[in-house]
Amino acid sequence: MSKSPESLADAYRLARYRVLAEPTFVLRIGQYCPELAAWQAANRVVETAFLTAANPGSRLLSDNENLVRHEQLIALVEGFPAAPGRGEDPDHQWPDEPSLLIGGLPVSKAQDLARRFGQNAFVHIGLDACPRLIWTSEEIL
Repeated sequence: MSKSPESLADAYRLARYRVLAEPTFVLRIGQYCPELAAWQAANRVVETAFLTAANPGSRLLSDNENLVRHEQLIALVEGFPAAPGRGEDPDHQWPDEPSLLIGGLPVSKAQDLARRFGQNAFVHIGLDACPRLIWTSEEIL
């Protein structure tokens, strides 16, 4: 991806983080999500992460490569409550990315996983059900 750091940051902040639970809901950075609050309460968790293993460093991989990486992520969070999801670019300039909403995952573990899969950032949500973008490195911006 040949975006400037500022436009990359904007793309992450404006992305839609869709959770394919029942009911389906969308996370937006900085906006309270009542459906997420209900999901967290139902799963008895006080923090949640929305992670992808796809397209590390905002570099496009094939669908097959992304699927393998996604399956690896699923295996690494086995035992945590989770729901499938996908990251969506509202401008449709970037393909949807398979993702996971993972309940009860400490922010430090989420950051370790995001780094392991070469991600620039991930979404963390506390008990307030307000998604926040967490960068994996200060060098990105």
